[in-house]
Amino acid sequence: MNYLLDSNIVSDLYNRTSPQHEQVRKRLSTLTDKDNVYVSVLTLYEMEYGYANAPDDKKTVIRQQIQFLCDDLEILPLAQEAASIFGTLKRAVQDIRMLSSKNIRQHNVDIMIAANAISLNCVVVSEDKLFIELIKLENRLRVENWLK
Repeated sequence: MNYLLDSNIVSDLYNRTSPQHEQVRKRLSTLTDKDNVYVSVLTLYEMEYGYANAPDDKKTVIRQQIQFLCDDLEILPLAQEAASIFGTLKRAVQDIRMLSSKNIRQHNVDIMIAANAISLNCVVVSEDKLFIELIKLENRLRVENWLK
């Protein structure tokens, strides 16, 4: 199985003080050699944004977390094939939630991760409820919440 970790799961994995850290770590330890665990380049972007906005006393820890992420997991680029899936999903979410063009932007990263996961045959690992909503719009999307 191929797993694509969402930012919230990555955060829990690399933040040892997170209440969910041990749960994510234990779930990872149950995977087999046939399983692959990936992170989207978009998660790396989000982590770098977090670093850029962090107070100086937190920057060293965040930089270490980013380095561990890059060392531990393969970072997937965005697949060209995912672009059309993204467009369709974004439009559907906008219509269902009746969001303005401005308000739909807050979901761009998660919708891109979902579209990429579909195109690369990955299961998204996240506790974000938007992914559950996206499953209803695109039955090829598979999602697991390792924090349940």
